[in-house]
Amino acid sequence: MAPHLQRMLGQSFYVENRAGAAGRIGTGAVAKAEPDGATLLVTTESSLVIAPHASASIGYDPLKDFAPISLLTRNPVVLVVHPSVPATTLQDYIALARAKPGEMFFASSGVGGPNHLAGEMFNRMAGIHVTPCCRFPAPAPRFRR
Repeated sequence: MAPHLQRMLGQSFYVENRAGAAGRIGTGAVAKAEPDGATLLVTTESSLVIAPHASASIGYDPLKDFAPISLLTRNPVVLVVHPSVPATTLQDYIALARAKPGEMFFASSGVGGPNHLAGEMFNRMAGIHVTPCCRFPAPAPRFRR
């Protein structure tokens, strides 16, 4: 997007990726930036919609610290498996997961992120137990009521 914004607006753009905590690290940095209109945040629903309900303190207020500009993309969640997994249909996969509860894993962008929550919703809807897998395991989010 940076080259397109630069061409359209006639000024330079610097992209700084601040990954981690399902987007909360970068979002927190932008929330603390000088409110001069020169810093833009590109993020998913994870840091603005999910995080406030999944974490006790995120260090920013999505409603007060940001002003929405535009929806850039829609990101569908897809289920794919390695060719070595003996499942070629969704029904095959669900049957395999039922036969091996807790032995199969799914990857996501981090605990509390949209892909993690989609995986957990799939577990509940299909009545299976596929385990979320992260490089650094973290506790499941505790949602406030």
